[in-house]
Amino acid sequence: MDKATLKDIEDIRAQLVSLCNRDTISIQLEAQGKLLRPCVAHACAKAIAPELLNDDPLWFAILAVQSVHEASLLHDDIIDEAETRRGKPTLVAKAGIPTALVMGDHLLTASYHLLSQCDNIALFSCFSRAVEQTVVGEIKQARSADKEITIQQYMDMITDKTGALFGFAMGIPALLQRREDADEWIALGEWLGRLYQMLDDILDYCPQAGTGKPPFQDYIQHKPTWPWLLQETPNWQASTKELHTQWFGQQAHAQRCLDFFEEECDAFQRQCKEKLGDTHTHFVALV
Repeated sequence: MDKATLKDIEDIRAQLVSLCNRDTISIQLEAQGKLLRPCVAHACAKAIAPELLNDDPLWFAILAVQSVHEASLLHDDIIDEAETRRGKPTLVAKAGIPTALVMGDHLLTASYHLLSQCDNIALFSCFSRAVEQTVVGEIKQARSADKEITIQQYMDMITDKTGALFGFAMGIPALLQRREDADEWIALGEWLGRLYQMLDDILDYCPQAGTGKPPFQDYIQHKPTWPWLLQETPNWQASTKELHTQWFGQQAHAQRCLDFFEEECDAFQRQCKEKLGDTHTHFVALV
């Protein structure tokens, strides 16, 4: 990641922290969060509506999408009984389920309060749909446990589970300006969200990825993800040791996964270039 992008991230973090410190907003964000969704919204604003960067509504919407994302992480940790995230103890591990549940609910409800201050019905409606889609995606994932779903079913699931909030984030500038092409920006953001989830899913099969999470957790919990679905004979009976041997002892499967992911990334970059021209590099840097 180049210096300009890193500076943008720190500027975004500082802006959100400043917003959180206002008397009317009682949100405390995760200090080490990657801020991917805020970065998407910020990059889109820089590309198509830089004048919004000095306006409160953009930052209220950006803080809202980060807030609801962090709420979803807290609820994920409760469901998964996760003890660590990004290499550090989760709130569930430190304070217990009741505290984590209430904090997640607080972040979720606060996000709607933030959006209400933007005075934009289309923006609020899109946000509500994105939150609902995220929950639907989680339900689909829970129902898919122990099953061998199709790649298309997996793509539909992650479009809801992860793509929806990315879509909203990329659509924020267009929605604030009431542009007719807002749906196109939302669709592009959903695509970026799918790529991010695909990357996250393949890193689960890479013990040396340095994600701060134990490897093979999706497999252990019988969550069907695309690297597992692309196997010639997917099954839940193999030990993690056997799975490791298959991944790193048989290069054909690893190469098949790499090719599949690169094709998706290339298609996204082409779409970005078509939509954004020379400014598409703002988003390519996020892939």
